[in-house]
Amino acid sequence: MATLSSILYFFSNHRFLMVLFTVLMAGLVGVLMARIRKRKAWYVLGMLGFAPGIVLVFTISFINALFLNRFGLYGSAVIIHNERTNDRLNKQYIHRYDVVVKTQDGRDVETGFDTMSAPSYPIQNAIYFPPVGERFLVKYIPGAEHNIVIMREESAFGRNRMMAEDRAPVERARERLKTSPNNPDFKAAYRDELHHFLRKHEQDLPPVQADYLRAELNGLNNAKPPAP
Repeated sequence: MATLSSILYFFSNHRFLMVLFTVLMAGLVGVLMARIRKRKAWYVLGMLGFAPGIVLVFTISFINALFLNRFGLYGSAVIIHNERTNDRLNKQYIHRYDVVVKTQDGRDVETGFDTMSAPSYPIQNAIYFPPVGERFLVKYIPGAEHNIVIMREESAFGRNRMMAEDRAPVERARERLKTSPNNPDFKAAYRDELHHFLRKHEQDLPPVQADYLRAELNGLNNAKPPAP
């Protein structure tokens, strides 16, 4: 497991070499099969090896994240430095992060990743990381602690981001209700959004905010319908 984890880490951080390796392996297999089968058509396999190499460029981090989540142990980590590089992804600069991992046996392991290579779980297209100095949960394979997956939804920074995203429809429903406080459809929509938000995030809210939102929801549930 440690060897496989190290291989995934290496190729996640050296994508050009991964493509080259894929092409060379496909070419080698093509040459061997051409000699065994006595058919030159197998030589084409070397050229076809370029396609899966390109696919792996964009999926290697996902594969790494799934592997570490399935087989890894929990630990924690802190980003100690964030540096912008000259490379870009979707018109945004790629950043390089220096990280210190705390293993289950109390050891500190220095590692790092960049915007494209950092695996995180659950798999999402969105790319975001904890701020410098904030501890977050990771998983790793013993013997290859330099390769980590960020457990986003189990860490405070991920829960806070999800809560902010889930609060947006609540705020929209509240503002819409303000425009027409007696509109039953607006009131029902706000009640539903508020109920869904509390069910998902009540435990993560500060007590004062949780009490306020619960009171607001109770007021909506107990409100009498307007007279005809």
